[in-house]
Amino acid sequence: MQIRDFTGADFEPLSRIVGNLWHAQHEGRAYWHGADELCVHLSVASKGLVAEENGEVVGAVLLQSPREEDQNKDLHMHWLQQRTRIAAMCNALGFNAREDGEILNVEREAMQVASDRFGGNGVGEVVLLVVAQTAQGRGIGRALLREGMAWLADHGADAVRLVTDDLCDWQVYDHWDMERLSLGKRFATEALECYVYQSTVSDLAARLKGASGEPAQPGADVQIVASDAAHTELVDQLLVRHAESVGRPMTHYAYHVEKDGRLAAGIVAWSMGPDVHIETLAVDEVEREQGLGGMLLERVEQEAKQNGCTTASVDTFSFQAPNYYPAHGYKVVYRYPLDDGSERIYFSKRL
Repeated sequence: MQIRDFTGADFEPLSRIVGNLWHAQHEGRAYWHGADELCVHLSVASKGLVAEENGEVVGAVLLQSPREEDQNKDLHMHWLQQRTRIAAMCNALGFNAREDGEILNVEREAMQVASDRFGGNGVGEVVLLVVAQTAQGRGIGRALLREGMAWLADHGADAVRLVTDDLCDWQVYDHWDMERLSLGKRFATEALECYVYQSTVSDLAARLKGASGEPAQPGADVQIVASDAAHTELVDQLLVRHAESVGRPMTHYAYHVEKDGRLAAGIVAWSMGPDVHIETLAVDEVEREQGLGGMLLERVEQEAKQNGCTTASVDTFSFQAPNYYPAHGYKVVYRYPLDDGSERIYFSKRL
C-alpha cells in the first residue's frame, strides 16, 4: 500500500467510495451524491492523503490545519464551484444531489459548537476518513490517520477533532481512546446522530503505533479460541465496562413469549446512550402472524423510552423480513449491498 498526496484525478474514485459507503440507497445515483459530499469536505480541507493499492484508490484522509497560512482559499472556492456544477448537472438529469446533505450541515454546526465551547487554537481537524468497503479491515484507515497526525503535528496542531455519525464506524474512535465531547445538546437529523471526538495529536499518534514506531502487531503468544457461553459473557462484560467508562452505561433487554409451556418468540436488545438496538427478534414459524413479535418490540421500545432512549435501531437482510420493521414504524437509513446480490438493511425509529 502507498500513501500519497491527493490530486484532482482522485476525485472520481473517491466519489465512488463515498457514494457506495453512505449513499448506496440511491443505487445508480450514489456516485453523484458521493461527489457532492466530497466537494463539501474538500472545500474546507488543507491537505489530502490518499491510500493506493496496485494502482487503485482505496481510501483517503482529508485534514484541516489550525494555521491560517495553510488555507488555500482559491482551492476551497474551486471545490464549492465544482459542487455547484454537479448540482446543476444532476438537476438537469432530474434528481437532487444534495438530498442527503442535511447531516453535513448538522456536523459542521456540531464542530462549531465544539470550537466555541472548548476552544479552537492549535486544533486541527480530520475532515474525512474513508476506506473502500472492499479494503476495510486491513489497517488502511489506521495508516492514513497515522500519516495525518504526522502532517498535523508538522503544521502546528496540538490537538485534533473530528465529527462522525451513526452511518460511520464511530466505534473505532472509542477503540483508539479518543474522547467524545459533551456539547450540551444533541446534534442529529431525523435518522442520524453525530458525535465529536478529540485527542491530542501526540497521544493519538502514539496509540496508532506499536512500541517500535510501526503499527502494533499481535504477539506470538496471542491465540484465537472459540468461546463457550461463559467466555461469551466475559466478552460482554468487557463492552459493559468500556461503556460505563465513557459515561454510557449499557442496559440489556431480553423477553420471550411462552405458550403451553414452550418458547414461542423472543427478543434481545441493548441500549448505550439514546438508542436501543434490537439485536435479535425471532418467532417460531408455527406462531407467526399472531402479533407476538410486535408485542415484544413494543415492550422493549416502551421500556427503553422510559430509560431515556429516543430512537430504536435494528438491521436485517433483504431475504429475511425487509417489510416487517417498516410496518412497525421503522425507516430505512442504510442499505449495504452484499456480494450475492442481497442487502443488509439498517432501520431506525423515533420513540
